[in-house]
Amino acid sequence: MISFDSAISDTEVFDFDDGVLLGGRYQIIKQLAEGTFGHTYLARDWHLPDHPICVIKQLKPQSNGDDMKTAQRLFDAEARALATLGSHKQIPHLLAHFVDGEEFFLVQEYIKGRSLHHEIVPGTPWPEARVITLLDEILQVLSFVHQQRVIHRDIKPANLIRRYDDGKVVLIDFGAVKRASTPFSDTPEGHSAFTIAIGTAGYIPKEQIGGRPRYSSDVYATGIVGIQALTGMSPQQLPENKWSGEIDWHGLAPHVSPELAQVLDKMVRYDFRDRFPDAAAALTALRQLPAHLHQAPALPGLAEPTMMTLEGTLPPTVRHPTATPTGTPLTPTQPDPTAPGLAAPSTLPGQTPRKRVRAETAPQSEQPSRAWRQQNRHRQPRLQPPRPTQPPHPRKGHPPGPGPPLPVAIGLHRPSAAIGLP
Repeated sequence: MISFDSAISDTEVFDFDDGVLLGGRYQIIKQLAEGTFGHTYLARDWHLPDHPICVIKQLKPQSNGDDMKTAQRLFDAEARALATLGSHKQIPHLLAHFVDGEEFFLVQEYIKGRSLHHEIVPGTPWPEARVITLLDEILQVLSFVHQQRVIHRDIKPANLIRRYDDGKVVLIDFGAVKRASTPFSDTPEGHSAFTIAIGTAGYIPKEQIGGRPRYSSDVYATGIVGIQALTGMSPQQLPENKWSGEIDWHGLAPHVSPELAQVLDKMVRYDFRDRFPDAAAALTALRQLPAHLHQAPALPGLAEPTMMTLEGTLPPTVRHPTATPTGTPLTPTQPDPTAPGLAAPSTLPGQTPRKRVRAETAPQSEQPSRAWRQQNRHRQPRLQPPRPTQPPHPRKGHPPGPGPPLPVAIGLHRPSAAIGLP
């Protein structure tokens, strides 16, 4: 039922009644929370294989002077409601419930995840599409709860856990649920044998403060969560219109579309009669928003990021032109020695430079003749390297085979001969 992010130690055991097992099977590990209506503990079940971790909620009777039989009857009714709700995949399963002396205990599934309290960070507004996705997921679960005639009464980020396994939002902490099996008018004004004013400040509407919650009370709290995510402000910081009592939040979220603002306004109306009657009605209105508003960005990951590597790949290597082996064509990533502004690479002893141009060249030991200059006057140096898969072909008029070293045209002592000037 409760998410607990820190690691669980096998030796860290909370001192609970001198180590006595609750119900003869549950060993308390540590206390998770303490509230007005009870305590929440992390425990280990010694009756099941591998001794799995679970969550135990200790409830204090709220009988208002009634005898213990009435308190136990109400506790059993709440446990049956939780057992029905636990059939939903985004609600923790009820594992057991029992009475120990005059104390009532609920045993529920332990959810590994992260509370939305850690995702909705003050001062960091969420994008509109991401808020729509969150509201859709909360209202889906809440619609199932309302279909079972149950009011949660404590919707808030701390009771919404994003599960590590699949990233889904899980609704927890059903210790404050109220059965809505009878009409509210059955009890006198201001009195209820089963309903008491509970909830969290900022998320609780006025009718719930008066001890008469409705389905729309959960809708109100869900809308407050959405506004909190959009504005990056806590509910206590949201301004209120002094005349109407409505929350005046539009100026705090100028990036929100008018369509979504209209839906949220109806969810958090001061008068419950002006709100959506239940979660299903609010979900229907939310899904009627324009399609482009539902394009939510990817949610932050819950696991540590991992480095993705490709096996067998090497980092790119930058090669200097002078280090190119003989006979290896230049790749496009290497500098072209024939480009303007680059000096020709020096020729090492015994190394035959590659022929980079198509123009005829004269032996280095001889001065170019007039006939040679006339023959090559219209030829230009080739600036693009040859294809790597095709070796240089012998020039016309020259037999194949080894010959004296022939420098590239740009390396001649008389550059005018390389570009064909008389």
